[in-house]
Amino acid sequence: MWQFIKRHRRKLFIISLLTGGGYAAFRFINGKLSTMLNDQDKMLTEWKKQLYYEHNRDTSLRT
Repeated sequence: MWQFIKRHRRKLFIISLLTGGGYAAFRFINGKLSTMLNDQDKMLTEWKKQLYYEHNRDTSLRT
């Protein structure tokens, strides 16, 4: 096992770098996506509130 590690040290290093970098990028993108979705969610709820409010106002003005 040790000889294998010695022989392929550079390859193993590159693989570990790639997996580590991929993980970091994945975490970063995941965070970005979740914040974006969160913002969209907030916007949607605000929009729904606005629509609901306007609808209620119109009906109350009619009566």
